[in-house]
Amino acid sequence: MPEMTIQDLGSIGELIAAIATVITLVYLAFQINQNTRAVKASVLEQSGTRSMDLAKFVANDPELSRIVTTAMTHGAELKEDEKLRLHLVFMAAMRSYELTVAHKTAKYLDQRYYSGFGSNLGVWVGASYFSPWWESAHMNFSTELQDLVKEEMENPPDKPNFFIAPPTGKPVD
Repeated sequence: MPEMTIQDLGSIGELIAAIATVITLVYLAFQINQNTRAVKASVLEQSGTRSMDLAKFVANDPELSRIVTTAMTHGAELKEDEKLRLHLVFMAAMRSYELTVAHKTAKYLDQRYYSGFGSNLGVWVGASYFSPWWESAHMNFSTELQDLVKEEMENPPDKPNFFIAPPTGKPVD
């Protein structure tokens, strides 16, 4: 059996180091993939939580619920103090949509989940009071959200606004 030289031992060491490097890179790729999925799941949960928190906030306050319902159908009838409360609700709703749009743009939110959030935007945009409010407030939001709202205003959904036509328990075609 031939004797191993220091050079032979060095070559074996390099081979072992190369194999270890490949294993480490594969492991890191797996970890990055797992982390990306965890971040996307967290973003989806945060988007849903923001939306539900706003809905609960309005639903738990009968006066605010009345103001929002009035804004949907007869916004011109709102008093000044009601307009202020509605302004804050609209700001919260649009900030939530703005974050959702930013997450989609950054590819943290898949299109299949985003479309559900996006379709709810039509409910707010369809409010009779939304258009004048948006005219004065739009510059406070990202151009991406401004473009999305503009598109919704120009192409309203063909489904009824549930504030104007409350759910009947029957599916909407």
